[in-house]
Amino acid sequence: MPTEYSDLRELLDEILETVPDSRSVWCTASIHFETTVARRRGALLGGAWAPQLLGEAADLWPVPWTMTLLQPRVLAVERLASPFWKWLPLLEGVAKADESMVVATAEIGDDFLRTLVANLERRTIKASAVRSTAGVSLLGRASACPPGDHRVLPRVKEAWVRKGASVLFPWNDGDWPSGDEVAVVEVGGEDCEDQRARLRFLAEAIREKDRGAASPRPLS
Repeated sequence: MPTEYSDLRELLDEILETVPDSRSVWCTASIHFETTVARRRGALLGGAWAPQLLGEAADLWPVPWTMTLLQPRVLAVERLASPFWKWLPLLEGVAKADESMVVATAEIGDDFLRTLVANLERRTIKASAVRSTAGVSLLGRASACPPGDHRVLPRVKEAWVRKGASVLFPWNDGDWPSGDEVAVVEVGGEDCEDQRARLRFLAEAIREKDRGAASPRPLS
C-alpha cells in the first residue's frame, strides 16, 4: 500500500488502542477537507454472508468493500433455511416498497442467499445478509418465521456492512445507550480524487486489521 497516507495509518493505530478490535472502527467520506473521528453508538454484528454483497458500486455504496443501506428494515432470525420460498413474499414486499433490508441470522440457506444476491445484482432490491451476534438483541427478540408484512420489522437509520463486521445505527444517538461504541473516521482530502484515494487506503488498512482480528490466536 502507498506510504503517503501515513497520517491515516497512525490515526488508525491510535484508535485501535481505544476500542476492543478493528470491528469497532469504520470510515466514511467527510464533507470537509479535514479528517476527523466521531464516536457513535450502534449494534455491532457479524460480517456479510457473501462476497457478492460487497461489490464495488460507488453509486450504491461509496466506501470500498462496504455496503451502506439507508433506513433499512432489520430482520433478526435464528435460522433462515429451507424452504426458502416462504421468505420470498417478505423480499418482494421490501422491493415493491422501494425500501432496504438487513437480514441478521446465525444460519442461512444457499437458496435464499443466491436469490438475494441475484436480485441485488439486478438491482431489484437493496438488501444484505449478515452473521447475527448478541448485538441484535437491541432490536428485540429474534423471529423464528417470516412476518406477514415487512412493515412490522424495526427500522434503523443506517447499516454498514463489510466482510468482517457490520454495524446498525439508531435514529438518534441516545437511542441505544447500552449499544456498542464505534469510532467513525470521516476522511477528508485535498480534492475528490485525493479523498477517494485516502478512503480506499483506510478501508484496506481496516480490512487488514479485520483479518488479524478474525485469525485464531496462538496458544501461549
